[in-house]
Amino acid sequence: MAETIPTRSLAVNHAALTVGVPVSRLRYEMKRRFITLVAAVALSIKPFMLGSLASGLGLTDSGGFLSAFLRYLIAPQAIAAVCLFFLWYDAEKYDAFKPLAILMQALSLVTAVACVFAASGDMARLFVRADDLYSFVQRAGVVVAIDLGGLLAAITAHHPARALPGESPKES
Repeated sequence: MAETIPTRSLAVNHAALTVGVPVSRLRYEMKRRFITLVAAVALSIKPFMLGSLASGLGLTDSGGFLSAFLRYLIAPQAIAAVCLFFLWYDAEKYDAFKPLAILMQALSLVTAVACVFAASGDMARLFVRADDLYSFVQRAGVVVAIDLGGLLAAITAHHPARALPGESPKES
């Protein structure tokens, strides 16, 4: 029989009934939750990385219209981070946020790849605009890695009531 950790006791007619969770399931849940939290934190940093990239390309002005417009364009990037924070907090209650997080991250990744292809057509202009090419490429790589990690975390965000691989579904 699998080792269990008691999670709560229910009093039924003055008798205590202990409901347990298998240790392997608990470990799996904690790992999933940790990955979701790390992805949410990384996605929270992503808008600042995008602003840094825009600044490195000279697409901003100090406090003017371009800066405000870029903030407007970058702000929706926080939606996926918020969805993953809610999935980390209570995956069962906020399971409806999972498709939105997946959609946001998939669109973000596709548009990031499209930007790379668009930039590759005029690399000379891109190199002239970037102050420090190595730093620019490094930051762009981090943004794409965050997108990919966020997408994978959103896809694998786990609904605790569902059966794990190798487990039989719980009977109601």
